[in-house]
Amino acid sequence: MFPAMTLAAFLAGLPAAPTPAAIAAVGQPPETAEAETAPATLLSIMRELGELLQHTAGAIALGQWDDVDAAARRIADHPTPAFAEKARVMRAVGAGAGRFRAHDRAVHDAALVLADAARRRDAAAAIGAFADVQSGCLECHQAFRDDIRRHLHPAD
Repeated sequence: MFPAMTLAAFLAGLPAAPTPAAIAAVGQPPETAEAETAPATLLSIMRELGELLQHTAGAIALGQWDDVDAAARRIADHPTPAFAEKARVMRAVGAGAGRFRAHDRAVHDAALVLADAARRRDAAAAIGAFADVQSGCLECHQAFRDDIRRHLHPAD
């Protein structure tokens, strides 16, 4: 299914060039990693989160609880886009900005529950929290992805 590997090995083996945030964050607590790197684009943040989610699913299946904990904390404390891009995102979501922030908060909170479950080695709680993270992502994407994509990348 998924090969056994640490989060550091996973990040080191990414096929595309990792973001500066991903490089700086290896082996560092999330709060330190974000403070020492330049803001990333929304697209690079979403790609990194997608990779972390895939790794987390495999780590849960293999009972690699330290990796699940680290990845969940990285998901919860993901970087934010640069101010100018964040402003464009807020214009794209318009009146839905409060809902957009609520989705982000729900994913953050679910990821912290996942990290806690991983530290307790509670597989059932981890699976439930991971489902909540995935649901939060899905709900936000269903509500806002097309509008944001059109606003940030009109030529695509």
